[in-house]
Amino acid sequence: GLGGASIDSRLRQIDFAADAGLSGAPWLGMAIEEVNHLQRLLLIGSFLRKDHPLLAARVRSATKQGLALSSVHAVDDDLLMPVANKALLAPSQWPRMLALILKQLRSQLALEAKPMPAVAPDMKDWVDRLAASASSEHMQLAKSIAQSLQSGDRKAVWIGSAAKGHPQYSRIHALAQAIAEHCEARLGVMVDGANAVGAWQLGLQSVASKQSNAQQMIAQATKAFLLYQVEPEFDHAAANASLDAMAGADTVIALSAYRSEAMMQYADCLLPLASFTESSGTVVNMEGRRQSYSAVVKPYAQARPGWKVLRVLADLLQIPSLAFETIEDLRQSAFAKADACALSNQLQHVSGLFDDDIPSTGDHRFERLAEVPIYACDGVVRRAPSLQSTRDARLPALRVHPSVLNNPSDADSAHGITKAYLVEVSDGRHKVQVQAEADAGVSRGVLRMPMAIDANRGLPLSEAQLSLRVIASLPDARAVSTAGAA
Repeated sequence: GLGGASIDSRLRQIDFAADAGLSGAPWLGMAIEEVNHLQRLLLIGSFLRKDHPLLAARVRSATKQGLALSSVHAVDDDLLMPVANKALLAPSQWPRMLALILKQLRSQLALEAKPMPAVAPDMKDWVDRLAASASSEHMQLAKSIAQSLQSGDRKAVWIGSAAKGHPQYSRIHALAQAIAEHCEARLGVMVDGANAVGAWQLGLQSVASKQSNAQQMIAQATKAFLLYQVEPEFDHAAANASLDAMAGADTVIALSAYRSEAMMQYADCLLPLASFTESSGTVVNMEGRRQSYSAVVKPYAQARPGWKVLRVLADLLQIPSLAFETIEDLRQSAFAKADACALSNQLQHVSGLFDDDIPSTGDHRFERLAEVPIYACDGVVRRAPSLQSTRDARLPALRVHPSVLNNPSDADSAHGITKAYLVEVSDGRHKVQVQAEADAGVSRGVLRMPMAIDANRGLPLSEAQLSLRVIASLPDARAVSTAGAA
């Protein structure tokens, strides 16, 4: 193609340290129908009900048949199913809890004189060091989760979307893999979007080529961007930084089914794409199953299916390998390439991922937990008036534990707020002013601030600790609209 160009579809990921060890396309790790028969499941940073509602229904069905569910998260959302063990911790402490679970599994295997799976020396030293300084409460919780995972026959460990967007995602992946190996469970990665597995199989990330990833592209002086069904102001982990990168580029070409004011500002050329109902194609779901579909209506006006637009661009660039005449020709070529990429969550090596310690949150400092609301995940649902009128689309821009509101020192304010309030959140370089509400389900020290919404756009997803300052109390959380970025 263009030669040397970077490409990435993992726009909401910020840690790519494990890329060199990946051996295939991340996937669920099992057939979807097998979920109904699971007996033990560990969820790590998963908003299961909102990110994967149909899969959640299968897990719920499994709990009725005896599935014991354990969770490591920072929020206590109602999953509408029993949860046997809950480890509610700030995101920075998730690797620590996983390390303690692994330590308990290894201790039990040693006690029973059973074969011990090998782990990297630096991981073992790191786990032992954390276990030596762990609190009795955390050790007991880790023991309960480990004992649950050691029992039963059909087991799985799933890495959720919040873990994938974690600053230490590579470390979490390595620990989850080790836990799965020690309890003979299947390791699964909860993919984002309908075609994340297919995107990986077709090489829509710069892993093999060792080019820039989605974060590096906007951090360096990239001269040209080609955006395919992407609105960086909503879809990138560093929304405002991505817009700055677009402004500094020589050219930005956007291929999109939708036009927005922001797009008209950063795009030099806008090529209209047919929507998913107006074009044929194939998606690969999280179990690796190909699901082909056909257009139900003709494209509107001058819009064209994406593959046809890309084919014309390839012709102009004299790239003969993309000269497809029909969607079937394209499918055959894509399937052949996908067949060469195995489905695998296995990290081949984890060297270098455990060189430093877990950071601790300082006094009066907070960590961000950034979810993608169910009706903000893509351009289609963001533009659906019916969906935007639902409760899920009108969540507050910030939710915090009530103790932050009632304890002036925690909020760095002399106010004791009981309903809604206007606050300023800063990471030292960026700041936003947003409406906040109390939520007892949020762990202490955590700011639950969704991505993909205007109010929080000015605060990039990062490992930086945050400060919170209460500006004013508001009369009613339901009557005041969320403030924009400062």
